[in-house]
Amino acid sequence: MDEIIVIRAADPDGSVFQAVMDALKGKRAEMIDVVEQSASVLRIGDLEIHHEQRRVLMAGREVELNHGEYAMLYCMASSPGQMFSKAQLYEAAWGGGISKRDKLRGEYHLAAETETGT
Repeated sequence: MDEIIVIRAADPDGSVFQAVMDALKGKRAEMIDVVEQSASVLRIGDLEIHHEQRRVLMAGREVELNHGEYAMLYCMASSPGQMFSKAQLYEAAWGGGISKRDKLRGEYHLAAETETGT
């Protein structure tokens, strides 16, 4: 008997998708997208971003990124030539602005760099 499994889950870091794909290795399985996807691969030089799988390759080697790193990279790569503020990148990654603690931390680093002359 053929079975159809439909999975819909929040998967911001791609771990659920990867776990399902790992479980299906060696099995007769087929993945069909029922929703039209946007550009599946962004390429910038040796950098490849496979957005559907949330995978990043640099010169053919996989780069492991956490959710925030991936979201910021994808945001920048999908809008070449555009400059982003720290707040815009935080918004892309976590849906919110910079916290007061992070602002203070950034000001501290700036002050420390100024004092040391770096």
